[in-house]
Amino acid sequence: MSVRAAQLRRSALRHAALGLVLSALAGHAFAAKAPAKNGAGTTPETSANNSVAITLIEPLTVSTTSQLSFGTVAGTATAGTVALSAASPTKATAKNATVSGKATVPVLTITGAAGQAYHVSVPATLTTTAGLTVSSLILHSANSGTITTTKSGVLNSKGRDTVIVAGTLAVPPLTKAAQHNATIPLAVAYQ
Repeated sequence: MSVRAAQLRRSALRHAALGLVLSALAGHAFAAKAPAKNGAGTTPETSANNSVAITLIEPLTVSTTSQLSFGTVAGTATAGTVALSAASPTKATAKNATVSGKATVPVLTITGAAGQAYHVSVPATLTTTAGLTVSSLILHSANSGTITTTKSGVLNSKGRDTVIVAGTLAVPPLTKAAQHNATIPLAVAYQ
């Protein structure tokens, strides 16, 4: 038997099986008994009451106090990196690059319902205003430590958390000195 013939046979068997199931269901639907009539010759009515409970919690809000800035960065003859720490004060660690000026990390204030877990989504890489790539983004929560794809943040008893976003800038060889800033698109949602 050819492959095509085997495929057609399997398809025909599936359709036949589906037809049997549908006809069995249809027969069952038509074989249903009519409701019993009470002594007065009318059909008694039945009713059921269900209740629904909904708990509304306040929406999450996010505000930021600064942007991601690696300061003024210049490359050397070899490819390098500039890593910003999530520690305070912000420290820029350069390898095969020179950094001057002030480096800053975004500090996010997240507010919502007390004790609720939340998740922050950030892209894997970003591009700075001068066209360089930022990777290895780190989210550090004051309440929960490092937030990852598998570890959420938690709002404290006042419904607040502070999250610092840090990362690493890739510096190509012979990059001219420029100020490198990046906008971080992020999404915050309850877990």
